[in-house]
Amino acid sequence: MQVSRQERLESFDKKHYVRPHLAYNKMKLAEERGKTVWLYGATSYGKTSFINSYFGNRHIMYFSAERLQAADLITPDLLQGTIVIDDLQTLLYPDTCQDIWKAIEKLVMRDDIWLILISRGRIPTWLHGTFIKKSFTVIDEKDLELSDAEIKKLIQKWEVHLSQEEVAQLSAGAQNNAYFVSLTLAHLLKGEEYKTSLLKVVQQQFWDYLELHVYEQWEPQMQDFLLKLSIVDRFTIPMARMITGKNNAEYVLRQYMEIGNFLIEHVEGGISGNDAASVTYEMRRTLLLSLRRWMHKKYDEERIRTLYCNAGLYYEMNNEPLLALEMYQKGHANDRMLSLLVENARIDPGSGHYFELRKFYLALPREDIRKNPDLMCGMSMLNSLLLDPEESEYWYGELKAFAQKQTGSLLRYTKSLILYLDIGLPHRGTVGLIEIIKHAGTLLQCRKVVLPEFSVTSNLPSMMNGGKDFCEWSKNDVQLATSLGKVVPFVLGKYGKGLVNLALAESFFEKGKDRYEVVALLANGRMQADSGGKLEQVFVADGLMAWQSVFDGQIACAKDRLESFYKKAKAECKEKVLLNIETFLVRLELYSGNIAVALRWMETAPDENVEFVSFYRFHYLTKVRIYLCTGKYELAAELLQKLLYYADVMKRTFVRMECWLLLAITQQRMGYDGWDETLKKCLDEAQAYHFVRLVTREAGAAYKLIKMTSWKPQNKDFYKQLLEEARHMERLYPAYLKTGTEEVVLSENALAILKLQAEGLSVAQIAKRLHIQEGTVKYHSSQTYQKLGVKGKSGAVAEAYRRGLI
Repeated sequence: MQVSRQERLESFDKKHYVRPHLAYNKMKLAEERGKTVWLYGATSYGKTSFINSYFGNRHIMYFSAERLQAADLITPDLLQGTIVIDDLQTLLYPDTCQDIWKAIEKLVMRDDIWLILISRGRIPTWLHGTFIKKSFTVIDEKDLELSDAEIKKLIQKWEVHLSQEEVAQLSAGAQNNAYFVSLTLAHLLKGEEYKTSLLKVVQQQFWDYLELHVYEQWEPQMQDFLLKLSIVDRFTIPMARMITGKNNAEYVLRQYMEIGNFLIEHVEGGISGNDAASVTYEMRRTLLLSLRRWMHKKYDEERIRTLYCNAGLYYEMNNEPLLALEMYQKGHANDRMLSLLVENARIDPGSGHYFELRKFYLALPREDIRKNPDLMCGMSMLNSLLLDPEESEYWYGELKAFAQKQTGSLLRYTKSLILYLDIGLPHRGTVGLIEIIKHAGTLLQCRKVVLPEFSVTSNLPSMMNGGKDFCEWSKNDVQLATSLGKVVPFVLGKYGKGLVNLALAESFFEKGKDRYEVVALLANGRMQADSGGKLEQVFVADGLMAWQSVFDGQIACAKDRLESFYKKAKAECKEKVLLNIETFLVRLELYSGNIAVALRWMETAPDENVEFVSFYRFHYLTKVRIYLCTGKYELAAELLQKLLYYADVMKRTFVRMECWLLLAITQQRMGYDGWDETLKKCLDEAQAYHFVRLVTREAGAAYKLIKMTSWKPQNKDFYKQLLEEARHMERLYPAYLKTGTEEVVLSENALAILKLQAEGLSVAQIAKRLHIQEGTVKYHSSQTYQKLGVKGKSGAVAEAYRRGLI
């Protein structure tokens, strides 16, 4: 049924309307070419207002699909010029809409009319074939959003004065939605004061609008389905099935997405629709929050709690304990929360989620913890990781007191947990650990304890500097490998496979011993770890192989090895290992002088100023090096002080030496005379272990200080090896940790070319983008290379980042 012009225009407020230019430009081009337009977006985005503005008083035939009959569209003589069909999201079911669908498809195929189709959802399945044949112009709600400039223009039309800061705040709060902006301005026009509380009032009114004009129009089944899913921020099809109880959740979602554009679809790998597990759905924020409010009006508290518990169970089954606990907390499922925390406490910190769940552990009543040996063990380990040895030892003592009151299997189990802490508590270091491990072997052999498996690497590519610091063992590496060679694998289970060979290889490597012996040990250790062992041990092997390649001058081989291992770790879903591989690759990029990659990594790197997390020490030490490359010496020094505190509390000898060396480099660059004393502390201790590589890793930065220091070596062989290898590394990686100091001025063209080179564009692409000749690009580039003292594009980009030119 055609709608009259009066009905079409009566709600259009021309005085307070600003036309979105993106939508207008698309519409204009579609009209020129006679292309069918599919205009869609969520309610309140102004689809109909846009049509009214675009056509004004021009003659069009306007239909609302809510009152449309097939007969309205099958009289060719009466259907001419421009035809607009609105509310197409209502044409959902084949049994009642089949004839209308066919009539619309025929209209699309006609060349003598211009057809505009308006809906709240994406192009429906029944129209896909025609859409492909005729290639519609699609205008979505992104095109209908108002730009910041258009919002300013709208504010002017309402004759309301707002400061620039208030305009920016309003734009952000409204998410560029014209209806929300207009609603706010209507309040201001009444004389109300602009403040945060007003935006909250407008938000509530907007939600009222959605409830009345959108949600109440949905069928009860759709209301129920989306209300249930609103308890989570994101969901997958399997999760939707569990929360809603609908096995056909994917079909229902697809159907509802044609009704309204209220879901955002994220596809990871594969093609959308082919692999449901790879697709994640997210409700639009405004819709999500308003549905949650509506849920509390529609459902009783018991029903809401059940929904949260179902979601929590799904997260728990999919090894996402933090999200599971948040859901259980909202569902007041205290028993489930406690059970999950107990289960996580039974897992080694390298594989468990201690840090992620710490707020839940620390919120547990102490009396509840004392009733459960797993929780006492977990709290002891957690507090050690949180750099609180005193609290860690308190819970260790409580666990021992608990054991004295037990008998039978519970006593045996509690003793196993105590032994686990004796070996694994990070803050205790390695003092007396050899005897503890030997004793553990005896107890295990006699079946007096059952020791849980645990990693000694903390997912890092190091045995010596992994879960604990084993520098002291390196002094007698060969003897210990012989005496503990059988006991350690027996005590550590799968985590012990390949451990002895890998630990010996790392000790030899750090001492700068024969590369062939190191590589042979690594190859044997890797084979053992790869055959029934653990991925974390394989990472140690591949990580040390990569370091050996770095010292051999084969940086590309090191990258290739780590990238191959990344694929292996990803296939096994080892997220914590993946993060450390990514960080290791960034370290390698620094040797190549590729600061651009490092700076991109910094955007998502852990922020030590928010919270210092000991598990992220490898990331923090990488950040220090990036700070040095970019001249941010104060930040480097500040982070190094935090790491030195960590090293002191947790008895981390290797980290302490590494920090002293980096701090000496930082202090020297800051002009602080104390750098020499700092370096002496590092070299004295490194000499005691004969750890050459710890120092020479820093290439030219270390070599410069070694040549300048007043340090007097006690071991001439160590000093000679140190100098030769540091000089060798400087020659291999001249750009490593280098900071530009001389001022360089580049012309406007040269700087523009350099910025495009940083984006990865070729000479031809840059010439086309800047409308200049390729020869001009090459000329400016060569001049830039000369000024920056580099030989090519990658070096120029890296140097420009160091100097802050780009």
